[in-house]
Amino acid sequence: MNFLIKKNVFIRGLSYVEGIVSRNANLPILASIKMVASEKGIVLSATNLELGIVVTLPAQITTEGEAVLTPRILGSFLSQASDDVIQVGRKEATLTVKEKKRTAAIQLEQDEEFPIIPNLAIKDSYNISALKLIPALERVVNSVSLSEAKPELTGVFLSIQAKEVVVAATDGFRLSEARIAQQNPSSAPIQAILPIRCAQAIIKVFRGLELEGDVLIGYEDSQIVIQDGEKNIYLISKVIEGEYPAYASIIPIEFITSCTLPKAEFLQQVKSAGLFASRANTIRIEVGGNTLHITSEEGDVGSFAAAIDIQKEGEDCSLVFNHHYLIDGIQNIEGETISFKVSKKDGPALLSGVTNKNYLYLLMPIRDI
Repeated sequence: MNFLIKKNVFIRGLSYVEGIVSRNANLPILASIKMVASEKGIVLSATNLELGIVVTLPAQITTEGEAVLTPRILGSFLSQASDDVIQVGRKEATLTVKEKKRTAAIQLEQDEEFPIIPNLAIKDSYNISALKLIPALERVVNSVSLSEAKPELTGVFLSIQAKEVVVAATDGFRLSEARIAQQNPSSAPIQAILPIRCAQAIIKVFRGLELEGDVLIGYEDSQIVIQDGEKNIYLISKVIEGEYPAYASIIPIEFITSCTLPKAEFLQQVKSAGLFASRANTIRIEVGGNTLHITSEEGDVGSFAAAIDIQKEGEDCSLVFNHHYLIDGIQNIEGETISFKVSKKDGPALLSGVTNKNYLYLLMPIRDI
């Protein structure tokens, strides 16, 4: 195996596959990546047996071949390289990586131990704009449950229907939902629960590509495949078994309090209140008249109070929230103005944009003692 490749292309591709490798004492080969030089270019692959990725990079191939290695040393060497083009070759159990003034020799692993990544032939696939899908996933991943008590909540719900794509996540304390309006002509709608690592890999890889085109998504045999339009990136993942909760029924449609307020000021004051939050990370939100008051207090630190002018309809109210959760919701809303609604006394608050309603965030308050 011998080839020339641009440094930046190599670094980018390596970063995609390196994010998939897994430290497993029983299967140490999962900490490695596979590199194949062929007429296609350089093909890098990695898998943790639940999630796999194959990335094809352009390169000038002199001799075809393959190698299996741990990516850490190679990545560090490339990040420090000063040349724009890197020469790579294999001699027996060593991978040689050269630039004009430096050479590294990296020990290789046994090729035959590397797992096979399934290559599914997807019959029906959906084309979704990367510039819409990636932000939608980014807005919901922080609501995924970290508890294994309900496995279906440890992933991101994906629904592709005839006229829209929906992604959602909940941990039982909050719910995030993002919608993408588009026509999906395929006759086979998709509903699947993506493991959190799959969702994070989609965000990292396809955001890094800065695609203006589409991401191709296909689903078959309890596995989901995501590819770029050129099919130079192939991401495959098992989905989480089970049925996602029918969360639509818990989203309130009637409210005792509705107000609108500037997003930037709301976010700034909640962050400031968080500096003085209790040990339980709580702050208080009070709506009175045309003012929203934010207060917090911690005996060892001090106290905080701020007031924001709002437009309000309905009753006054007072609720206590986890300030980290509240910040997550506010930050993910598009537009300059936020809609903040309360369904009932001690009920959940619904946050969304005023003009852009493609994202909603439902947050349960903390019981006021």
